[in-house]
Amino acid sequence: MSLNQNYLLDTNIISAVLKQNKSVIQKLARVVSDDLNIYISAISYFEIKRGLLAINAPKKLALFHEMCIEYEILGFEGEALLDRAAELHAYMRTTGQIIPENDIMIAATALTHNLILVTNDSHFVRIPHLITEDWLAR
Repeated sequence: MSLNQNYLLDTNIISAVLKQNKSVIQKLARVVSDDLNIYISAISYFEIKRGLLAINAPKKLALFHEMCIEYEILGFEGEALLDRAAELHAYMRTTGQIIPENDIMIAATALTHNLILVTNDSHFVRIPHLITEDWLAR
């Protein structure tokens, strides 16, 4: 983990927390004990919440609600994040490196707020200037 750097959790990392992945939970605790901040993007919030509602998982919904109280949710206020996402999408498209639009929005959130994206998705490493960490890697 990087020093003095805050983190944005990707959807797959939030899912790992909800599945009680010990390694990810320990890393989260370490980050918090180092007085660093952890954030959730509005996109990941949407992806997790819709999935939990679809499978009717009240215990995981309650745990997710607790996470959302503890970690701030970053939305799309202002044009900076939306402009960054549009630029990223155009760049990825012109270079033939298409990734899902939701992931472009998550990456733009991390870049706009100068956050390390914690993810298990390898396609994020193709995004210029985006710093990633994989807390699920063995």
